[in-house]
Amino acid sequence: MARYLLERGVDEDCIIREDRSTSTLENMEFSKALIEERVGEDALASGEAKVAFSTTNYHVFRSGIWARRVSLRAQGMGARTKWYFWPNAAVREFAGLLTAHRGKQAMIIGAMLVASTLLTFIVYR
Repeated sequence: MARYLLERGVDEDCIIREDRSTSTLENMEFSKALIEERVGEDALASGEAKVAFSTTNYHVFRSGIWARRVSLRAQGMGARTKWYFWPNAAVREFAGLLTAHRGKQAMIIGAMLVASTLLTFIVYR
C-alpha cells in the first residue's frame, strides 16, 4: 500500500508502515502506538491528527470496529474486490463478527430460548 500511495503522490512522511501484526486487531493496536509516537497522544485523542486505513472493501466495517475498540479514530477506505470472491468474503466477515462478539451472541440466543420456552408453556397451558 505504501508503494501505491507513493505512486499517487502521497508524501512519504505521511505514511506509517506497520509490519508486525498478525490480525486486524493487532494492526490497529500497533498502528495506534506508531501514530502516537509520531504525532503525540494528545493530537491523536483530540482528532487533530487525521488517520485513515485501507483494506478490502468487504473488510472495512469490521476493521472500523477494531479501530474503535482500541480508541483509534480512523476513516476506512476499501479497495475493490473481484465479484466472485464476495460470497466467501461475506461469510468470512459474518463469522468474524459472530466470533468477536461471542458473549453478546450467547446472551441473545439464551434470551430467545427462554422467551420461546415461556411462550410455549403459556400457549399450551
